[in-house]
Amino acid sequence: MIDSWPIDAVIRGEGDLVIGELVENLVSGKDISHLQNIHTKQFKNPQGLLVEDMDSLPYADRELLRDVAPFKYIKMKSFFATRGCPFNCSYCFNSAYNQMHKGKGKILRRRSVENLIGEIELVKKNFNIDFVRFGDDAFITSHDAWVDEFVEKYTRRIKLPFYLLINPNIVSKDLVVALKKAGCHSVMMGIESGSERLRKDILNRYISNDMMVKAFTLFREHNIKVFSNTILGLPGSTLEDDLQSVDFTLQCRPTYSGFSVFTPFPGTNLYQYSKEHGYLPNDASFVDEFPRSMQQDSVLNHITDRQKEIHRNILLLIPIANWLPCLRNLIVKHLIYWKPNTVFNFFGFLVRNYLNMKIWPFGKSLYTFVAIVKSVILIDKKNYASTDKGTHVQKV
Repeated sequence: MIDSWPIDAVIRGEGDLVIGELVENLVSGKDISHLQNIHTKQFKNPQGLLVEDMDSLPYADRELLRDVAPFKYIKMKSFFATRGCPFNCSYCFNSAYNQMHKGKGKILRRRSVENLIGEIELVKKNFNIDFVRFGDDAFITSHDAWVDEFVEKYTRRIKLPFYLLINPNIVSKDLVVALKKAGCHSVMMGIESGSERLRKDILNRYISNDMMVKAFTLFREHNIKVFSNTILGLPGSTLEDDLQSVDFTLQCRPTYSGFSVFTPFPGTNLYQYSKEHGYLPNDASFVDEFPRSMQQDSVLNHITDRQKEIHRNILLLIPIANWLPCLRNLIVKHLIYWKPNTVFNFFGFLVRNYLNMKIWPFGKSLYTFVAIVKSVILIDKKNYASTDKGTHVQKV
């Protein structure tokens, strides 16, 4: 980025311990070449240590956004209890993040429960909030004493429904019961692929289909909504693999079955794998053609035009098939093979946003609802913009 983008400097990695001195030096015209983590076009400084004590950091200053849309009118507020991730999924930035911070401190760090609850109490007191979103990559890594303390204090002092991400590897009945007691309304669990082979060999996710189905079943039995994500067009995969992922997603029966198209983010292990195996072009123009969204057509050169059309229909129609099983055979056996069209776009848009409200049921005034709909429409226009121009495609 620093070499090719029209920017002067970046902070690589965590910036908490350097941002203050950087700003002060820039304002006063002092030298910044000695500051760790700073990269410019002239120099690239080494990584500093990670922040070990998460409680030493101040709360996010939300007053800066009080009158800024969409923060000012959305009653869902986001919090982070942790930094880092113990998992090493090949498609995720955390695999590169963990490597670049190796030897710089403990990768997974967690705030104390009291510190986290104190921040939520402060936001609850000063802002309009009726739903809590925990945005951590690894909010919970096991059912330990921290979780039990969180359940006790959140239940007693916050009393708001919440959402979090969770890895199906760690899901147990005791953990689900504890989360339900605390007020957990919904979770996100990644399926990523219905093929155990692809999950293990390509995605570096070691979990069986049986364990995955069990995790979804436990949340469903305790009336906790589940948002899932499944990735289409993985490196080396076939259309049959994608259809297997569709079938397995429907078997898991999430509340909202989300799909995305594999995006080879530079720096991740799977980006490097894609380059080494010839799935990505070697010319520099690929930078300009990089997709703006994980909802756009695949940029891998072994994905055919026909597969891209089916991918588009899966993104739009399988959430409907999952939500309305009576339409499952029609959609899975017939409609996903049709040409993408505005009718599919329209109904996909309606159902996706209806199911979104089941996952994140924060309060919405008419003004808020209209504003959100307008924002989503603009995002969709970008997501589904034509990608024919300049893409690397294998014709069939």
